[in-house]
Amino acid sequence: MKWKKLLPRAALTAIITFVVFLLGASVVERTLERRDASNFAPPGRLVELDDGRRMHVQCAGTGQPTVFMEMGAGAWGVFWTEIRQKVAEVTRTCTYDRAGLGWSDPGPLPRGPDALLQDLRATIEASGEPGPFVLAGHSLGGWIVRLYQARYPEDVVGLALVESAHPRQWSELPPEIWETTRSVASTMSAMAPLGRVGMFRLMTDQLASQRLPPDVMDAYRATAVRPSAVATRASEMLSSDLVAAQVDKLGDLGDLPLVVVTAGRSFDGFRAMAPEWPFQQANRTWTDLQSRLLELSTRSWQHVSPNATHDIHTDDPGLVVQALTELVDTVREGTGSHLARETTYLRALPSRSTAAVDSLLQKMEEAYRSMDAERWVSLFTEDVEQIDVPRRVHLTGRNAWRMQTESINAAHRQIDRVHHGRAVVGDWVIVEIEWAGTVRGEALGTPGQDRRYSYSGIGLLHLEGERVGKQIIYGDVTTLDEQLGSG
Repeated sequence: MKWKKLLPRAALTAIITFVVFLLGASVVERTLERRDASNFAPPGRLVELDDGRRMHVQCAGTGQPTVFMEMGAGAWGVFWTEIRQKVAEVTRTCTYDRAGLGWSDPGPLPRGPDALLQDLRATIEASGEPGPFVLAGHSLGGWIVRLYQARYPEDVVGLALVESAHPRQWSELPPEIWETTRSVASTMSAMAPLGRVGMFRLMTDQLASQRLPPDVMDAYRATAVRPSAVATRASEMLSSDLVAAQVDKLGDLGDLPLVVVTAGRSFDGFRAMAPEWPFQQANRTWTDLQSRLLELSTRSWQHVSPNATHDIHTDDPGLVVQALTELVDTVREGTGSHLARETTYLRALPSRSTAAVDSLLQKMEEAYRSMDAERWVSLFTEDVEQIDVPRRVHLTGRNAWRMQTESINAAHRQIDRVHHGRAVVGDWVIVEIEWAGTVRGEALGTPGQDRRYSYSGIGLLHLEGERVGKQIIYGDVTTLDEQLGSG
C-alpha cells in the first residue's frame, strides 16, 4: 500500500516539472524571437492595419491590373518570390504574409473565413496598392480570393486558382485525408507553445527542403517555428471545413476571366507524411475537382503540370507565371480569349489536302477508337499543346495529354472520331471532326445506365514533321452536354 501514498507526490512532482519546463521554454522562446527579429529583417514593408497590427507586403513592377497573391495554409510570401519577380516584369505584383505568418503580426484565433477575408481586405487597403486587382490564390488561398471576389466584385477583374482548394474536397476525397489533416492540426495546436522544440524544427526543415532559395531558407526556419506561427497554421487547417462551407454557398463568376492551374500528382508531395493514403484515388479525385472549377466562369481555361505536386508554385513556377501573364493579357485586351491572336489568320483556308495529312488523320481515327492512350499520344510531339476551347482546357506536354486521354478512356465504354473534311496551308490543317461515344453510367453518377452521344466541331492541327504539335478544338459542347443530361 506504500505506493498509493507516494502516487500523489509523484504526480505533483511531474506537474511541477512540466510547468517549470514550460516557463523555461517560454523564456527561451522570447529570447530567440528577439534574436531572430534582429537577424532576419522583413524583406518588404510592414503596413499598419486599423487595429494596430502590422502586415508584411512585398510588391514590384508597374502597370495595371495589380496582381495580388494569396498563399496556401501556413505559407507566406517567400514561397512565391520567383513568381512575383517574373510577373512583375509584366504588371504590378504583390505578395503578403497572412496574420501570424512570416513577418506579419498574429491575429485573433480561430482563423476562420471572416478573419481571413477581413485581413486580406484590410491589407490591400493599408498597402495603398491601386486596383483593379487580379487575385491569385493557392490551395487555401483559392478559397480566400473567391470570398473576396464575392464580397468586393467591383475590385476584381480576374482570378487565378492555382492548385486551389475545392469546397467539396473534404466530402469527395478519401476520408483519411481530412482525418489526418485534422489530427496533425490538433497536435500542432496543442504543442504550439513549444514551437521551437525539435518536432517543429524538423517539420520546417522537411517542408522547406529544396523548396526555397538559400538566401531565405534560414529566415523561413526562424519564422516558421514561432509559437504564433505554429498556432496560426494549426488554426487555418482546423478551420478549413468552415471556410469550405462558406465558399460552397457562393455563386459563379459570370464571365470573369479565370485561369485554373493544376498539378497532375498533387498528393504525391504528402507521401512522406502519410504513406498510407490512397494516392492514386486522391490524385484522380483532385484532378476532377480542379476541372470542375472551370465551370465557375464562361471565360476560363486550364493549365496542367503533369508531374507537379500540390506545391506547383515551386515544382513548376514557370507554368504559374505563364498562366498569370495570360490572365493579365486577357484582362487588358478584354476579349476573353488568349487564343485569338494565334488563330485569326486561319479563317480563310483553301480546300486542299495531301496524302501525308490524309494518312495521319486515318492513324488518329484508328488510335482514338482503340482507346490505347500510348498509341494515341504517340501521334503528338513531346511538347504538344492541346487546347479545347469550349471546354476551356489547355494542356501542355505529352504526359499531360496522356493523363487526359486515360481519364477520358476510363469514363467510356467506346469512343469514335471521324475526320470528314480537311484543308492544308503550310504546317496547319483545318479539319471537320465528328465525335461519338458511349459513356459509362458510373462516370455520370447513374450506374448501369450508359449514355450514347455524338457531336461535331472543327480542329486546327499544327504539324511538326509527321506528328501534331498543337491541336485546337472548337466543338459543339452544348450539344454534348444536352445529350448527357448535364446541359
